[in-house]
Amino acid sequence: MKKQLAKIYLPNNQEVFCLKADEAKILYQQVQGYLKYGIVIKEGDIIFDVGANIGLFALMINNLCDGKADIFAFEPMPSIFAALDQNANKYNSDKINVFQIGLGKQPRTVEFTTLSKCYSYFNYVSRLFRRRKTAVCCNY
Repeated sequence: MKKQLAKIYLPNNQEVFCLKADEAKILYQQVQGYLKYGIVIKEGDIIFDVGANIGLFALMINNLCDGKADIFAFEPMPSIFAALDQNANKYNSDKINVFQIGLGKQPRTVEFTTLSKCYSYFNYVSRLFRRRKTAVCCNY
């Protein structure tokens, strides 16, 4: 049975599809910092969004370049890819190209562990990262 996608409005008033509203809000805040270290993206650029999740970086680039950048977004997780695909279709399916695959050094099949069961831990760790510059590793 496919999980129903949620719809939320981001702080920029853009409506997006997601799995969990709280996670999408955290992702939105993280994506806002991706370009703060001098990376310049302009109309006509070609962008690869590897591990695109629900596509918030792709949407930000699409907005920044007025829909005039070619974006290739890769997300292997089926349920997350469903939200990425819906967001790309809603906002610019001609320029945001989505692929349900992961990218790596060699072709192979891997098993992913998701954070769905440890969401509260994810939320806790994300708050730590906003306050400090430390790395936290966990093994479940």
